[in-house]
Amino acid sequence: EAVAVAIDEHYRPRFAGDAQAATTAGRIVSIADKMDAIVGTFSRGKIPTGSQDPFALRRAALGLVKTLIEAKWHIILSDMVNFAMELYGIEDLAARNKMHYDVAEFIRLRLKNVLETENIRYDVADAALFNVDDPYDVFLRAHAVAKFVQTDAAADVLKAFVRVGNIAGKGENMPVDSDLFRVEQEEILYDVYLSQNIMKAADYDETLENLTLMAKPIDDYFAKVMVMDDDLKVRCNRLAMMKAIDNLLRSVADFDKIVI
Repeated sequence: EAVAVAIDEHYRPRFAGDAQAATTAGRIVSIADKMDAIVGTFSRGKIPTGSQDPFALRRAALGLVKTLIEAKWHIILSDMVNFAMELYGIEDLAARNKMHYDVAEFIRLRLKNVLETENIRYDVADAALFNVDDPYDVFLRAHAVAKFVQTDAAADVLKAFVRVGNIAGKGENMPVDSDLFRVEQEEILYDVYLSQNIMKAADYDETLENLTLMAKPIDDYFAKVMVMDDDLKVRCNRLAMMKAIDNLLRSVADFDKIVI
């Protein structure tokens, strides 16, 4: 019976509004089958465009996303895409990179639809959708950020985060050398960053609450520190710290996209 149920469930959703697979086996087979269909069809250059979707890939992708969310499963899409490409014998590096991009964009649009039905603001949705490799994680981050932007502290906190993001693009992902700090505010902000970087928050609501502690040190930092210092080593070190902080913030959302 369990096998029969899983076989039946893996076809879901068969139409708009149809239920998702509910058993573990049904969900696993459903997700695998849908990803196989997407990668296999994309590999033949048959990506849905406009209103044309002869293989119902949009429904398959939406079903995949909803199944992961309903099951509360953290599954990495790029890993599944890699495995599917191996089964299809896709070895060309350019083709593999294109597949990853195409599938991610396809899933992103389906996730955007889901977030719209959850009444998530468009800018908050865009902020959470910058990384869609874990669809259930996107769902959680979007809801946490949507709640956060309604708080009184949100505007000032977001301004601080955006200031970091604006200059972080000039930095590189490299180790920060505390021996190159010249101003007290550098040490203070770096210590706060380190405490955030190693935290193990229970959920994204708690994560955002903790990240707000960085807002004042960021404001104090920019009030006292000239990031683009004449000394090249000091400048690169300061840019590296901005990059590290921005990477931490982007593990939750691309706050640049949120309308304050």
